[in-house]
Amino acid sequence: SDDLVGENLFELFKTKNLLPAQKMMSKIKQEKRPLSYTDKMLGKVWDISIYPILDDSDSLYRLAIFGKDITEHEDAKKQLQRSEKRYRSLSDVSPDAIFVTVEDKIVYANPSAVKLSGAKSAKHLQDVLIGSLIDIERMNLGIWDKLLKKGKSSDYDAQFISMKGNIIDIELDISKTEWDDKIARQFVLRDVT
Repeated sequence: SDDLVGENLFELFKTKNLLPAQKMMSKIKQEKRPLSYTDKMLGKVWDISIYPILDDSDSLYRLAIFGKDITEHEDAKKQLQRSEKRYRSLSDVSPDAIFVTVEDKIVYANPSAVKLSGAKSAKHLQDVLIGSLIDIERMNLGIWDKLLKKGKSSDYDAQFISMKGNIIDIELDISKTEWDDKIARQFVLRDVT
């Protein structure tokens, strides 16, 4: 606010956490270019941007400092990371094969999916088209397209073709999800042979 204009930042916040800000300001004085950083201060997480204001002779006249409280955003990020970690730990021990695809390419395969597919590792399944592993010739293509567009099915009978060419009867469940901020599909396959 206007009542803070011209005030000394270090006098306003008498805290040990200002060391990063002091280092940034020193760097800005030398380089005369804006810098941004994230810092914890006063019990919150701040995104801080510092801009040099130069006079007519290109000398540093003042510093403009903008701080945005991003505590809620950082908390949400941590909560999402914990949720992803829980999902992976559950997915890793699931007896069902789980594939996640983006634009029909596999981006994630749990250990059961690796085993079912006969791949050496999940890495060997990266970017494989999910349609190359599910026998769509034996399925009604209209139903397959409908499942993919709808994004959700329940216990649809299909056949899975392993990378070794083995045909395995499966129950298939497809649901919409997100992966790295992209629309994705999760395929859960249960071996019913």
